[in-house]
Amino acid sequence: MKCVMIDKTEKVLVLNIGGIGDMVLATPALECLAARAPGGRLDILTVKRSAPIVEKAPFIGRTYTVDVSVLTGRPSITGGIRFIASIMTLLRLRMKRYGLVVDLMAVESPQAARRRGFLLSLISPSRTAGRNTNGWADYLDVKVGEDLFSNIHETDRKLAVVGALFPDVPIPDMRVFSTERDVRTARGLFDSLRKKDDRGVAILVPGAWRPTRRWDAKRFVIVGNHLARRHRLSVAVCGSSHENDIVQSVARGVKGASILIDVPTRVLFEMIGRCDIMITNDTGPMHLAAASQGPGIVAIFGPENPDRYAPTDRAGVVVISDRVECSPCVRYSCDDMRCLEGIDAKRVLDAVDTLMAQRHKRGIGRRNGRK
Repeated sequence: MKCVMIDKTEKVLVLNIGGIGDMVLATPALECLAARAPGGRLDILTVKRSAPIVEKAPFIGRTYTVDVSVLTGRPSITGGIRFIASIMTLLRLRMKRYGLVVDLMAVESPQAARRRGFLLSLISPSRTAGRNTNGWADYLDVKVGEDLFSNIHETDRKLAVVGALFPDVPIPDMRVFSTERDVRTARGLFDSLRKKDDRGVAILVPGAWRPTRRWDAKRFVIVGNHLARRHRLSVAVCGSSHENDIVQSVARGVKGASILIDVPTRVLFEMIGRCDIMITNDTGPMHLAAASQGPGIVAIFGPENPDRYAPTDRAGVVVISDRVECSPCVRYSCDDMRCLEGIDAKRVLDAVDTLMAQRHKRGIGRRNGRK
């Protein structure tokens, strides 16, 4: 594939309109792009919940946000104003006259491709580059071919777009760009969670944006009580406000559990890095934990492909997945959840015990070396 170099004078905008986890996975590609962008900085278009991951990064110029309905094409009644505001944001970006727009997101259907092409036409850059998923993104100038359901990891898929623009750039690790204030707040939050006689803190993440990614809440309760009783860990149940019901349900079942709702993303990242272990669905905090390189991680996967999304290249991660014949899939709802129903509590408890034994053997402290 012919490489297209970035001109020294042109403005660069990156599209990464996805969740928190998707933004964490994008950070290596973003740093690589910025290394060749004019002045070492680029602008980014994302959604509100993902912006905090990178908005303080030294290589990000301006951060713009839109509502995800500009990609789904289905604004809700209450989200209609946000949809209109998003269109206005895209038209303002058009006035910026970007030389290059780089789309790091997969295209999940022909219908999604038409909406993405329309979005790019509103911005109207001189050139575009991105992922030509299943051949659906023919509107791109620089196309990187990929199969939607192949086993290539999502981080590598994003980096492949960078490689189509220029070769031989060192690849950094995933990062979250916290401030000193974030660190101080996280330290205080962690200290408030840890009970006096407990050895450390465990995090449970029973929610997920897609209901099809949620393991049974009652099984999370079993795991939480095991962590508290056998391993003498303080347990915190974490989620966003739209997951409040499931968070409250799990917390009520785990004796002495704390509740964390809508903790600011960078604070959550820094706090997670001080914890001992996280048991989580396939969702944003899982990727925050992986980037922090702090806690052990038990990642429970349902319909999605763990080869594409699970934490990689580090010890202390156990991925639990039942690969049924109908997976991977990207459905929002499903009447037959065999992919998660077959994962019983014992499998997760065994993984917890294995990781905790490894951590004790290696002598990992409760703060994981963080100050």
